[in-house]
Amino acid sequence: MTKKITASFTQHNMKQLVAFYNIMAETIGKKPVKKFRDIATGNRRCVAIKAEYDQQQEEARAVKRGFDVTTSEEVTISEKKTKAKKVAKKTTKVKKKNVSIKFITISLIVDDKDDKEIVSTIKEQFPDSKFDFTHVSWYRSTLFRDGVIGPEHAPRRSKAYKDWLKTQG
Repeated sequence: MTKKITASFTQHNMKQLVAFYNIMAETIGKKPVKKFRDIATGNRRCVAIKAEYDQQQEEARAVKRGFDVTTSEEVTISEKKTKAKKVAKKTTKVKKKNVSIKFITISLIVDDKDDKEIVSTIKEQFPDSKFDFTHVSWYRSTLFRDGVIGPEHAPRRSKAYKDWLKTQG
């Protein structure tokens, strides 16, 4: 997955790189940036933060499954709780902040989640919200129009997504 993301960074301008970096930085608890020195630096830092984000996600999944990330051995319940607390400490900064529907939706779109998953996640965290599939489509089209995401994340009914799907398959 990193190869796809790396290739798509070369097509983006400075503003888009900063937007992507700041979304990922907020997710993993790093400081956002105002700008990069140049596009090459932006590309390098976006690839690095995406790799760090993927690593944290994989560690969290491994701990949930009951495996020690460093030794690939099954761990006991008490060790599992301890490791889960350590992983949770890395991401507690995001949980303590007021997280908006917009932030969650954009993060899930960038993570390549399905529309059903996005809507169910928003409904879990904001039960009184009227958020539905049309909102997800709006976020996808806005991000695609602004060049933040590629055609693989575009709205599912759009011509760009359908053309991309034909090339994949």
